[in-house]
Amino acid sequence: MKFKDFDSRTDKYIERAIRDSFKHSSLYQEFILSKVCEEKGGRGGRRWRCNECAKLLAGSKEFDVDHIDPVTPVGEARVNMDIWKFYSRTFCAYENLQILCKHCHKIKSGKENAKRWTELMR
Repeated sequence: MKFKDFDSRTDKYIERAIRDSFKHSSLYQEFILSKVCEEKGGRGGRRWRCNECAKLLAGSKEFDVDHIDPVTPVGEARVNMDIWKFYSRTFCAYENLQILCKHCHKIKSGKENAKRWTELMR
């Protein structure tokens, strides 16, 4: 089934459920633990490094786990995607994941979305 087979409210609910499941999965948890670059005792805690700007990040609220190859491929609209394809691209191999600070993730996603819509309008 494709996302477009559902009404827009259900479509968004399915997407959100898959993304939330990923964030709560052992895959996600193991990935972020594997990317800890510094560990301090006490209140310092764990730190991660942005894969783009190399900024040191003090907590999980400061970064996003980014799919290097986007979940929704450039040139394809998510509503036209098969739900299982979306699921399998969300739950991908470690090699397709990276830590990005919120700022770098916003820039990367913005570029992908601009390119995606440019491709779709052709």
